[in-house]
Amino acid sequence: MKRHQSNRAIFAAPVVIAAVSLFGLVAALTGDGLRDMASWIGLAVPVAVIAWARRRAGSSEPDSAQRRAPGKKGTLS
Repeated sequence: MKRHQSNRAIFAAPVVIAAVSLFGLVAALTGDGLRDMASWIGLAVPVAVIAWARRRAGSSEPDSAQRRAPGKKGTLS
């Protein structure tokens, strides 16, 4: 049986990613110098999280050749 998670546990990571993105956007629009660097970091975090999640999900998926039926060419099972 699966354990039920609270709304706080479910939405914690998306809210943090949204807050970091918003910080990066505001920093980019309001100044130069250190704010430019902060904006690059703030806007790179969501991209890094997506890349990490895709790599993690990709490692558990079978290769496309393994998903094909043995007797059928070019079709997915």
